[in-house]
Parts: sequence; structure tokens; C-alpha cells
Amino acid sequence: FYNSVEEGPEKAFQGCSSLLALLKSTGFLEASNVEVGDFDVKYWKSDSPPTTLTVTIDKPVTLQANLQLGGEGTGFKPDVIENMLAVYLESCGMLVDWVSYFIDPTYRPNPDDYQPSQVLCQINVRPRPT
Repeated sequence: FYNSVEEGPEKAFQGCSSLLALLKSTGFLEASNVEVGDFDVKYWKSDSPPTTLTVTIDKPVTLQANLQLGGEGTGFKPDVIENMLAVYLESCGMLVDWVSYFIDPTYRPNPDDYQPSQVLCQINVRPRPT
């Protein structure tokens, strides 16, 4: 069992990329990218500021459902990928919080032409206190 508190978070960050690659191979998303922000191993402590992962997900199959349900104000969004990554990171001994945004990577001057095709997920992690 991998524990980021004892072994550092690098393997867990690589695991996020591997999970996204698996989803891509099944057609669940078109492409993805994981960027680790200002990570420094000497600050990997539960009382230090969180480390931020920025995950870009291109054309996930759940995007239209998220947009529709969000637009109807149901309060329910099937954030399958984001929740999967959060649960995975928690299983590696991290405290996790995240927020996601729908992105249209093409500039369109008319807001009515907004056509999101990406999900940008900001995941904040830190070691779980022991």
C-alpha cells in the first residue's frame, strides 16, 4: 500500500496521469494533462500550504450531462473523473479538496456562442495528519 505521507506524493501524482491515460484508452475522454504546481518536498507537511494539481480534461463523455444538469440547477453533477482522482489521492494518504470549471478553449466574443469542451479541475492536496 502506497502512503504519500511517508513516501512523498510524486507516485500519487504519476498515478493520476496513469488513471487518466486509462480513461483515454477506453474512450471516456479525448485527452488530459496533469500539472503539479509549486510542489517542494520540504514543504510536504500537513500544516504547510496545499500543493495544487491542475488537471485539464478534453471532451469527457460526462461533459454534456454536467452542463445540462448544472444549467437546470439540480445541484447534481456527475463529476466522475474529478471524484475518481480525489478518492485515489485520499487513498494515498492525502487530504483533498477540488473545484472544476467548464472551459471553451476558443475565444468567442459573443457569450452566447460559449461551447465548452474542456473541464479544468484544480485539486488541492496535503498529507493527512498522522
